[in-house]
Amino acid sequence: MELESEIDIALLNEKTVNDWRNKFDSEKWKQLNKLSIAIGHGSLGRNQNCGCIPDFFSYLKSLKKE
Repeated sequence: MELESEIDIALLNEKTVNDWRNKFDSEKWKQLNKLSIAIGHGSLGRNQNCGCIPDFFSYLKSLKKE
């Protein structure tokens, strides 16, 4: 799957982030973490309600605007 497609999928998953953001073994969290690493942003934090996830979504949105 190409990177732009993965970003689109991640942004669609933002709608349900409250359901999975603290479930580090969920497929959506793993997918977002994998994307974060692939982009060179590093691994997402594994702290409850980590601010890194909304920050990463903001970063993804900024990439889409470019």
